[in-house]
Amino acid sequence: MDEPVRAAPIIAPDANLTRQISDFLGQARRGQAEYEARRPAARAATAAAGSAGSESWIEAQQALSRLEAARAPTVTALADLDELRVRRANIPVNAGDFAALGAAIERADALARGQQEEIDRLRASIAN
Repeated sequence: MDEPVRAAPIIAPDANLTRQISDFLGQARRGQAEYEARRPAARAATAAAGSAGSESWIEAQQALSRLEAARAPTVTALADLDELRVRRANIPVNAGDFAALGAAIERADALARGQQEEIDRLRASIAN
């Protein structure tokens, strides 16, 4: 005889989880805004960079360091979102909350990857 199919328990949305997701995603977006604010200077400095060790090369390296630092809030938010997912892995979560968490992680990851890819391209464009 087949066992009866049990319905999954209905889990109410978690306002605290929703708030945390929103806060971390906001942090990631603030990091993106800071990154975008520093991007023009980094692009200009790397485009003007001379040979390794020259004054313009040093300025480009410094501009890239500032650009890298500007992305810290985005990277931190991504790590915090991942940690939140791990902490919630064994706790029943509302399906909508779980989907929102996944979407926030994807968004923060896309921002962080885009930032890093551009920094890598800019770094590769200057003479070593």
